[in-house]
Amino acid sequence: MDALAEKQAELKAVLDRLQLLNDDLDLKKQKLQELEEAKEMCEKKLVRAEKLLGGLGGEKTRWTQSAKDLSDLFDNVAGDVLVSAGVVAYLGPFTADFRLEQIAKWVDGCHKLEIPCSQTISLAGTLGDPVKIRSWNIAGWEPGRNGHSALIPLL
Repeated sequence: MDALAEKQAELKAVLDRLQLLNDDLDLKKQKLQELEEAKEMCEKKLVRAEKLLGGLGGEKTRWTQSAKDLSDLFDNVAGDVLVSAGVVAYLGPFTADFRLEQIAKWVDGCHKLEIPCSQTISLAGTLGDPVKIRSWNIAGWEPGRNGHSALIPLL
């Protein structure tokens, strides 16, 4: 009988150990399922990210050019505003031809004095509100030879 009790105790120890291993196996299977779900989610996110980056590839070029244009505009703002102020203050009553000649002379003078300014200065480009100018274009107002400069006082 002692042998039977001893064997039953060994069997119980083995069954307990088996139960522990089965419990551990269930935990590992649950963890595996969670990791597989996380993997699938990451793969979906990666596919979406690749699509987004592919779509934004052209945007990088556009933003790079916009940044360069804004940098140039910022560098030239002092001279552009100087010439535009001169146009507003002095050139209003004169003909378009005279205004264009005078603007060209002022731009050359700025370059000689090493004042940074754009090579071609547009009063509308310097002082104009692009939204209002666009609405004028939509309304049918065609800019003349002097651009939208005639309407700048309306801003």
